[in-house]
Amino acid sequence: MHYSQRGGSWTDLPRKVSRVLLTICLLSALTGPAQAQLDAPATEAQLAAVPHANFTGDAPDVATVTFGNVGQPGLPGLDFTIPNVPLALFENTGFGPVVLAGDQIPVDRVTLTFSNAMAQVTGAFLPEVVAIVDPASLLVDQAAVDLRFSLRGSDVAPLVVGLTQVTVNLDGVPATTIRLAGDSRVDDAASVAQVSAAKLTGFAPPGPTAALAAELTQADPAAAVVAQAAPPAAVAAATTATSTAIDTKFDVPTGADPSPLFGAAPFSQQMLRFEEFGAEPYDPSECTTCGPLPPVPDCQSGPDGISLDAFLQADMHPAPTVMANEALPNPWHAKIEACVRPLAHSVMEGRPGGESFAHQRYDEFFPTVYFKTAQAGARRNRGLRDEGQRHGYAMGEFAPDGLYYNTTGAGAEQDGSTDGIRVKFHPGMPEQDPRAVWTFDGTFPPKLLMARYGHPILFRHYNTLPIDPAANYGFGLHTITTHGHNGH
Repeated sequence: MHYSQRGGSWTDLPRKVSRVLLTICLLSALTGPAQAQLDAPATEAQLAAVPHANFTGDAPDVATVTFGNVGQPGLPGLDFTIPNVPLALFENTGFGPVVLAGDQIPVDRVTLTFSNAMAQVTGAFLPEVVAIVDPASLLVDQAAVDLRFSLRGSDVAPLVVGLTQVTVNLDGVPATTIRLAGDSRVDDAASVAQVSAAKLTGFAPPGPTAALAAELTQADPAAAVVAQAAPPAAVAAATTATSTAIDTKFDVPTGADPSPLFGAAPFSQQMLRFEEFGAEPYDPSECTTCGPLPPVPDCQSGPDGISLDAFLQADMHPAPTVMANEALPNPWHAKIEACVRPLAHSVMEGRPGGESFAHQRYDEFFPTVYFKTAQAGARRNRGLRDEGQRHGYAMGEFAPDGLYYNTTGAGAEQDGSTDGIRVKFHPGMPEQDPRAVWTFDGTFPPKLLMARYGHPILFRHYNTLPIDPAANYGFGLHTITTHGHNGH
């Protein structure tokens, strides 16, 4: 069963199998002749309106590119330079017999493209031929020039969100690539930097969101102050000090650099066992004391963990209906309008209306139990599901003398409980940012539903992911689908 569900909504899984295909169209526009942004490599038609030089060289002549973050407060700036290209490889430069310090002109055939982790092009640009001036003698090179892409102001914002590949193309064919990381949308792109296999170990993501800051404050106020006050350089230095060199022996299929290991060694942690959702008896009567889905503090965060846990612990509300509930509005309606655009209409439930998406034979197979969860960004587990475990931490290897009574194998605080478990892939690795990892409940361990054939179960799945689709480190869509393995 697959269908799209946006932030703030919930879905009661229907009995019919349906699918909605979402198509995303990426559009860009030509913004200016001197430093043009393109939706494809430059063509003669696009350059015809402006004076430009003609490049006659080959791919090896543009196979080296350097990067510099030259932004200033209030004016983000990224420079990319293909250095020391022979002047003889250009025709129609318009330069005089003597090249002057201020000489520059757009050139054809060469483009610079930015691609995010989903291989979506976030920007493409033309270079200019620029005279090379010796900074000491102020003499102008008469035999070579630089090809420079000088990106400024609003052009910079959409280019780098998370790991981004930057490619120099000749006639649309890649000649060389570099990788950048950071977030060009904030702080005048100050965090944007070039990364490589060696440098990636010291790369630190942006600071905590409002929701993560709230989580840190509730868990450790002192740690929260440090996390929010630490400048990016300090965070990066601390990360580098605790990490090891990247293992480069493997061919990563995505083309991205391997992830840093932060000192993690094989077989050095206890595997987390599944945590059951824990179904509850279903009472079809309306809950008169149940509140709506908790609000969000901003466009880039989900609800805070304590409020979300309290909501998930409450009874099912509103009661399910055979067909989608189209009478009640999305509880985040106002925030979605503030973050995205005005809405003519919104609904609380994610599945489409009508008979095609109705529960099959609902009266015949009326649910006897239910459970609900929320797709949420990474957060601390507070033991929400402890009482829903069938073993009750009292049977078999989950009993006090069993192998899995301590859920992490790391300390007595996890004896018979998942309270305190944070979203880490290894105890020595950093805690994951809620914009980087999304899970059921937003927590570890991964979740498990115990079900039997012939026992109807109602599963309500809330979407509490950030409203801003870009709050995802460059990968993943905040509209979710639910696939019920062998569920009908």
